[in-house]
Amino acid sequence: MKTFFLILSIAGINSLQAQVDSYQITNSDTIELPDILFKRTVALHFDEATILLDHDLFMKHLTAERKGLKKQIKTLERMIKRGTDYPAITSSQLKLYERQFAPVDSLFASVKQSRLDTFHIDYRIFIKADLPFSGFLPSVIENKQCMVLDLKDHKENTIIKKSGTMKTGQTTKVGSSFYFIFGAAKYFLSKMDWVS
Repeated sequence: MKTFFLILSIAGINSLQAQVDSYQITNSDTIELPDILFKRTVALHFDEATILLDHDLFMKHLTAERKGLKKQIKTLERMIKRGTDYPAITSSQLKLYERQFAPVDSLFASVKQSRLDTFHIDYRIFIKADLPFSGFLPSVIENKQCMVLDLKDHKENTIIKKSGTMKTGQTTKVGSSFYFIFGAAKYFLSKMDWVS
């Protein structure tokens, strides 16, 4: 049995490596997720997986995101009214925050009004809005506060986290982490860890 698991691990690692070839992988971790029951659930649907998390935990983070975006918008609007829109930089930043705020505000209202036991969200709304919402999700996975389902809605207890660096210029690098369902060829979630 140990040999079989080792062979599966090597096969899984090889397929994961193909997805992140442009990165020099420096670390690989296995995260074992527990079985968790939530009173109410939010299901975030990705192309390669679904993350199930506690409704209240999700709403706490969504509320903080919404509040932060609203504050940024008000600050930039005041700057523009004072005439400090440096070569249209402030107004372009304002447009970005407004574009990010619209889906967050809409989603906030929908989730808050919903009485469903499980609220389903297509994660692409965050990607289209260029919203850096994904920093929250890696912490939920690493703190084992969620469950992950594959595309057939089977629970996946083992998540593989690969971290690495990639050269982006003569003297610049980026560090990122990628999260895979065990044995999957494509990651379902990634995050940028640092830039230098």
